[in-house]
Amino acid sequence: MADTSTHSWKLLYEAGRQALQARKLQEAEQSFSAALQLAEDFAGGDPRLAATLNALARIYSLQRRYLAAAALLNRLLEVTERTLGPSHVQVAGVLTNLAEMYTHLGAAREELELRERVLSIRADDANADATSVQRLRDRVQELRRTGWDVDGLIREMRIAGYIVTKSIVKAWIRNGLLPPPRK
Repeated sequence: MADTSTHSWKLLYEAGRQALQARKLQEAEQSFSAALQLAEDFAGGDPRLAATLNALARIYSLQRRYLAAAALLNRLLEVTERTLGPSHVQVAGVLTNLAEMYTHLGAAREELELRERVLSIRADDANADATSVQRLRDRVQELRRTGWDVDGLIREMRIAGYIVTKSIVKAWIRNGLLPPPRK
């Protein structure tokens, strides 16, 4: 039975990978979703679960389904922390991907928390690229400086009768057209 599940998972995962490479996202999603169902039954710590969660999250991200991608990345984070420990460099990779989803969702506070964790891991990594660590520090500083809750700001502006979208508010923030947020 286990051999059948292993073989089926391999076939589904490879089909998903090939579909992704061909940019057939619906096909890739179906294959990776089916592979995930099989991977759920593998022994705890089996790397196939992490690989499948990551692959399916990537598909969702490419489809701009950021909330669904974030949910999978949160699960991947739990799995990765449990198997490798909370300060492993692979945990930093998952945190980075999850922070990107929060960036797309306009959740600056959550993004900041995640990027601060990544920075604490990467700053202690002797193999970390200095340029990427500096970019990360700059992003953390930017998030600390702006501190905007985009969704909350949109709600407040709509209540006040303004018609705004997330992309408009993000552009205002990016271009420095809003005063510093109230703390």
